[in-house]
Amino acid sequence: VAGRLRRFYPPLVVLVFVDTEENPKPNEWFGYFSAWYPGEASGIIITPDVPEKDRAEIMAAIASAGSVIAALFVKPRGYAGAVGLSEDQEAIVKQALEKQIVVLNFGNPYLLRDAEPNVRIDTFSASSASLAASIEALARTVK
Repeated sequence: VAGRLRRFYPPLVVLVFVDTEENPKPNEWFGYFSAWYPGEASGIIITPDVPEKDRAEIMAAIASAGSVIAALFVKPRGYAGAVGLSEDQEAIVKQALEKQIVVLNFGNPYLLRDAEPNVRIDTFSASSASLAASIEALARTVK
């Protein structure tokens, strides 16, 4: 865990970056998050290929957000051809990094290494224990 944040400012937008749509872990994490976070939050799943129409809507949501959480469910895989965010995803996260932002990394430890979010939590795993622990760490860093 790196950084500290006093609180989230509404509206809170949760951007969930995935490398495959079949990944069930973001839904599990959002269940833990919803049980902890008392306010409203908009969740947006961002797949590697983002249609232009969706990108415009996502960018508008980021622009109007008071705070952003970027949850990265992108894991390194042998022989996958890529181990990071797609160009579409990188453009979106670059825009989000201009806001008050928390980055939660559940897979690839090399993602966004040079970024400077307000808070960064790396679990290096998307196991159920890691997902729950990320909420505990978030609760300690965002009061």
